[in-house]
Amino acid sequence: MLQNGAKRMIMKRRRYTPEQVIRMLAEGEKLLNADHDMALVCQ
Repeated sequence: MLQNGAKRMIMKRRRYTPEQVIRMLAEGEKLLNADHDMALVCQ
């Protein structure tokens, strides 16, 4: 519930295709195998 007349900010949800998800996961796995930091891979 909104208080003090605050406006609700609506953000468009970003959608990824299945192919994009697979590509991002594969890239993350490559980075982890190359001893990159988990925080860096998650960005």
